[in-house]
Amino acid sequence: MSKDLPTGTETLAADLRRRCETLSAKLDDAASPQQDAALRAEIADIAAGMIVLTARSEGKDSPIPSLLAKAAPGSAASDASGDDVAQPLRDRIKALAPDLLGD
Repeated sequence: MSKDLPTGTETLAADLRRRCETLSAKLDDAASPQQDAALRAEIADIAAGMIVLTARSEGKDSPIPSLLAKAAPGSAASDASGDDVAQPLRDRIKALAPDLLGD
């Protein structure tokens, strides 16, 4: 996969692979709602990273930045206790690669 990636994306790709492997092991051991919430957050972080990796791999012709620019910023979800449990995917992408959003 890394042979066609622009400079810097190899590191992101390797980090995402490592995080996926770690997440897989954690999924096997999850036993509580708190662990489930942490796993959901990690999955969302990995998803944001995959979007950034894809946009970087596609280069200037990637449709991802324009799709993200059209998406309305979301609001955080809450669980039954009212605690914030989900940061919108767009916000996660912005934290990783603000240039993709053009904000």
